Amino acid sequence: MQTRLIEVVPDMESWPAWGARLIRKNPAKTIALASATPIVAVAAIPTAATLTGVAVVSVIADLWLSDEKIKRVQIKDALALRDPNGDAPETNRIYAFHPDRSRETLVIQAASFHSQIIGEQIAHLVAFIRSTVAAREIKISVFSENGATVAVTGPVQAEDLNIKAHAGSARHHSVELRYDEPEIVPSNGLPFWMKAFPEVVAAFYGATKGSVNRSVLIDTSFGLSASLAKSAGIDTNWLGRQRFAIDAKFG
Repeated sequence: MQTRLIEVVPDMESWPAWGARLIRKNPAKTIALASATPIVAVAAIPTAATLTGVAVVSVIADLWLSDEKIKRVQIKDALALRDPNGDAPETNRIYAFHPDRSRETLVIQAASFHSQIIGEQIAHLVAFIRSTVAAREIKISVFSENGATVAVTGPVQAEDLNIKAHAGSARHHSVELRYDEPEIVPSNGLPFWMKAFPEVVAAFYGATKGSVNRSVLIDTSFGLSASLAKSAGIDTNWLGRQRFAIDAKFG
């Protein structure tokens, strides 16, 4: 599963305005460019005025865009997109498309991409388990194999569950649920993220009473390189494998 990155920009942003914005966002790179490139060496730090020439614009474009794959989308072309809260994307922000291609208009701010996705994965695991067995206890913890830390803030993306995932320690986040009256809660089809957990699906299908304990590794790179993720504000520590520890008692 992969994602794509876009940056939402104001309509008809001019080259000078784009260059000035890049300078504000990346002053260190701009200084490096100014000292290394004769075309921009007119001043120590280029201003919007120095970006009006085609050659200078080309140099700066090459610096930021040559190896990047973040598509710039004008706000008028992004009106159909929505974030997980149902709001339209904001200008001058970078977003990642949800890996579920059936929800092609759903975008997530790059900085909170993994927080949202892992929270949704937890929610889908819970929904699947509860739709398959009469769960008494469900415990799910997620550990980064790279030692990263991330907090799943806000509701997990499954409104019918009404649960929240939370930071469990400095090294992982988790959710723990108990049900006084265990029951099977039907769901409409297999939750999207269960495609990434075939071992878990196999472990629960046909079970009626007992417990399941599984540790599953999931790749959460989503086709992003470390350099691309870093430029988008994504924590590169989460580009790798996450270990989901799943423990459930039922029946």
